[in-house]
Amino acid sequence: MKYILTSLLSLLLMSCSQNISEARRLIKNSLKSPDSAYFENEKILFEDKADNGTWYLYSGDVHAKNSFGATIREHYCVAFKLVPSTNQVVFYPNAVSKCSSPPTSFEIESMKAINYWGK
Repeated sequence: MKYILTSLLSLLLMSCSQNISEARRLIKNSLKSPDSAYFENEKILFEDKADNGTWYLYSGDVHAKNSFGATIREHYCVAFKLVPSTNQVVFYPNAVSKCSSPPTSFEIESMKAINYWGK
């Protein structure tokens, strides 16, 4: 029984880690200096299963250099869908957005709406 619980916990952590990695990748693609990015306070705020995949809403702080070379901190939200049958990540142009820390309910609902959450 202990082995089964440990295995299930490992699978859950691995899945969460993969989802956070996908969100990081999407954020880095929007930065001026992606190699300078440092992430903290990361979490998956929502996980919602749909017929053709699972939607995730990520929230986290990102420290990265701007155009002037100064390191700044911004809080980001990322909405994306993971399709397990093809192992594909689906996201829309508005998938990455700066938001409050923690995000307000209005920001969360806006992220869901503009990214066709659940469809």
